[in-house]
Amino acid sequence: MTVSEIDCRDMKCPGKETIVLVMEQGRKGWILRLLVPIDQVTQELVDRRARDPAAQVR
Repeated sequence: MTVSEIDCRDMKCPGKETIVLVMEQGRKGWILRLLVPIDQVTQELVDRRARDPAAQVR
């Protein structure tokens, strides 16, 4: 798993977004995109986005 903060290109984003990339051997990886800077990421936000299939960019 990697977690990165990048400049956001989405107009809804506050300027930075956090990308969580999950890879597991033998399985397809997935990306979780959070439209907040890394210092604003909470467990609740990650859980909510992970449950929402629209939040996962495959």
